[in-house]
Amino acid sequence: MSLRPGIQRRIESLDKKTKDLFLEMESLSPALLTRKPEPGYWSALEALNHIYLGEKLSLEYVRYKLTRPDTIPARRPDAWLRTLMLKWILYSPLKVKSPPQINMRNEQPLLSLFELHKAWADLRTDLSRILEEHEIPLRNSLTYKQPYAGRMTLNQMLIFFEDHLVHHTRQIRQIIRRISA
Repeated sequence: MSLRPGIQRRIESLDKKTKDLFLEMESLSPALLTRKPEPGYWSALEALNHIYLGEKLSLEYVRYKLTRPDTIPARRPDAWLRTLMLKWILYSPLKVKSPPQINMRNEQPLLSLFELHKAWADLRTDLSRILEEHEIPLRNSLTYKQPYAGRMTLNQMLIFFEDHLVHHTRQIRQIIRRISA
């Protein structure tokens, strides 16, 4: 099965933004990548690991739901409202605490830039495969559950992934400016 054009464009955009962020970060030394701007803040590498971990755990949840299709609810109009609310929060100056599973202050394992690049490429391959097989039949189903916004479609999950990536790309650039000054 192939992807709908809109889904294909979302994946391509997500991949390009991720690749561009890696290119920016590859110019930094390992010491700069792991330097925190001040105590209690994430390093650039921790922020990048957070984005990856969010996508990884999201995909694990989707895989789990695919084993229990009878538990996947039908799409409701409020899913778009929650998606828009989440988008607004990610583009606003508001700070929201990360869920514990992906909060890098909770002693999450930290992958190196090289390890992260490989793991993320594998994850995106898996994401594309899952979407190719399931997005069309499940396009009217709330297969994904975002920790704060609740249930969403797979398309809305991709929208969140990109908004989340853009949000933390801004954060990473700010961290880099602060540690380089």
